[in-house]
Amino acid sequence: HYKHAPLTKEVLQWMRNCWEKDDTYDKDHPPLKLYLARPSFRQSARAVRNEMEIIEYLKDRGFTIFRGNEGFPRHIEMFQNAEIIIGAHGAAFFNCVLCRNNPIVLEFCSASRLVPMWKTQAETMGMDRYNFIPCSDDDQMNFDIDIDIIDKYI
Repeated sequence: HYKHAPLTKEVLQWMRNCWEKDDTYDKDHPPLKLYLARPSFRQSARAVRNEMEIIEYLKDRGFTIFRGNEGFPRHIEMFQNAEIIIGAHGAAFFNCVLCRNNPIVLEFCSASRLVPMWKTQAETMGMDRYNFIPCSDDDQMNFDIDIDIIDKYI
């Protein structure tokens, strides 16, 4: 049901080049493990029901929690240096266009709303460790993220 025109690699590369400055990428920066938290307004639909549990679990394992309000220069730094990115389907995955290290990506998605557009974009940019994971959901497309699946990758 959801149709979108995938962006070409040239367009995505042009966008990355516009946002980055050649001197912003620090190849010696320590790799980051990111969890893309859902916006706080997502309490009734398309929410991760066990998000607080997931956040605590991942923080204990050295993950940085990305909330989307860090400011764009910090977004660039975080995604450039990501070695693993985990989260629920949402616009924050667009930032994968900035990734430099082909990170492992776990994008969890409501089984009622399977829209792999961010996976398509990442693959267009040469990322080949992107995992799109459907999750059982309720009638509001709320779902739980399975910690056992996360454990297989971290």
